[in-house]
Amino acid sequence: MPSDLVMEYPSTLSSYIDGTCILGEDMAISLRNPTLTKMGPEFFDATFAEAIKIAEDRDVPLYCGEYGVIDKAPLDSTLKWFSDIHSIFEKYGIGRAVWSYKNMDFGLTGSHYAPIFQDLIKLL
Repeated sequence: MPSDLVMEYPSTLSSYIDGTCILGEDMAISLRNPTLTKMGPEFFDATFAEAIKIAEDRDVPLYCGEYGVIDKAPLDSTLKWFSDIHSIFEKYGIGRAVWSYKNMDFGLTGSHYAPIFQDLIKLL
């Protein structure tokens, strides 16, 4: 990921598509949903809809094994993103495990998160 690529959250889906095209068309195409225009809880709800339906149809729990925000993201955006995705996890009873890779760019244990650490803990 280019070090100068910074995306605020939430924003329009078109801004995310434009930004992720830098990473390749496969990344951008995953954001294309004609019914949505803005990133937020509605995006996560729509993105998880098929998995939620299958889990309900098969009467099995749903689990998100790895998710998180790169440490280059602005802290206020990080907190908003976690809040929104967690609202959908709670809504559907989805189990989860946030990324916690040490010495990489997706770990919640780094000092970078110190200003929002207590708020993040409340969401987890």
